[in-house]
Amino acid sequence: MELRQLHYFVAVYEEGSITQAAHRLNIVQPAVSQQLAKLEGELGGTLFQRTSKGLKPTYLGENAYRLFRPLVQGLEAARHDLSSDRHHVGGMLSIGAIASIAHDILPDTLIAMGARHPDVTFRVTGGYSAEMLELLRVGRIDVAIINQGPRPRPDLIEEELFHEGLALVCAPDHPAVRRGGPVVQADLDQLALPTFRHGLRDVIDLAAREAGLRLDPKLECDEIAMLEQFVTRGGHVTILPAVAVLRGLSAGRLAILPLAPNTRRRVVFAHSATRPMSRAAQVFLSGLRDRLRRVPRDLITLSS
Repeated sequence: MELRQLHYFVAVYEEGSITQAAHRLNIVQPAVSQQLAKLEGELGGTLFQRTSKGLKPTYLGENAYRLFRPLVQGLEAARHDLSSDRHHVGGMLSIGAIASIAHDILPDTLIAMGARHPDVTFRVTGGYSAEMLELLRVGRIDVAIINQGPRPRPDLIEEELFHEGLALVCAPDHPAVRRGGPVVQADLDQLALPTFRHGLRDVIDLAAREAGLRLDPKLECDEIAMLEQFVTRGGHVTILPAVAVLRGLSAGRLAILPLAPNTRRRVVFAHSATRPMSRAAQVFLSGLRDRLRRVPRDLITLSS
């Protein structure tokens, strides 16, 4: 079994196509097919099934990726960090992020980092905290920005980024804004919320109970951008952390009113406890903290 075979296999798995993997690796397609066949021969089974939608991993392929991807990733990061001068940052960085971070904070961070370090390429996956944890554990992403869980996760290193309260998000001319708060039940007549699949919903429910409010949403949606559209164009209100709608707040399209300040969400930066962070991941974390320092202090509380 050669490292080249593992490298090719990971590319095929992630691209779902031998042609796309060959393009990514900048080699000819027959070379990828040949090395993949050799790997299958050594493992004694088929790694992929051909379908109308591309290559689908078999059970053996799923297990092989779970085991091989961290090895390939670690070797690539080590080779890059050892062969480059200490000021150079490059390579692939795979990031997972919850929606409230992916909407504004993450793009700003990546744009700034990409301008300073053009040799870094990014692969970004959005989703729920539970999904990001699974991707992190099998090595499909390098780092994750997620909600802090109720219990420690010993297989991960988690660094708290910030904690924040939740707020009623509404149009600037909403009666609650003109009244100056507090939020009352009548303000929630046209309520739009994330679904229960979203880890944020549990925190929203806790905050509502603390504020003595009953939640009866007219619609549910997990896309932050769509929730913002329902507020700005549909006359709805929603309950979110302010960091999720920073751009709308700064542009004056949205307004917020605090809701139950004692109920707070904690957001952490997570990576594997057994795989050291690459130089690119370290620079990304530093850039992320820099971006968070520019968020108004009345919206979030940064961790030291």
